[in-house]
Amino acid sequence: MAWASALLMAAFAVVVEARAGGAGSGGNDPGGGLAEVLVRVVVVYCAVGTVANAVTPSRQERCLWLPVVAAMLLCSLVVALS
Repeated sequence: MAWASALLMAAFAVVVEARAGGAGSGGNDPGGGLAEVLVRVVVVYCAVGTVANAVTPSRQERCLWLPVVAAMLLCSLVVALS
């Protein structure tokens, strides 16, 4: 399960970078509308993950993953709205 999560996070990073016009994109949105739609999927996933990590009974999970997923939400939201 950890590998699946790691692959998903890597895919999310690629989507956000593509939408932001990151490395290798030539400064534009190479996916066109697809990258715009996918970055919104990332935002929704991170929003749900933030809520889920905030309400989990596991203190360790809250302490570790809540800040990580909240930061991912903030970053992907900034890119989605730009």
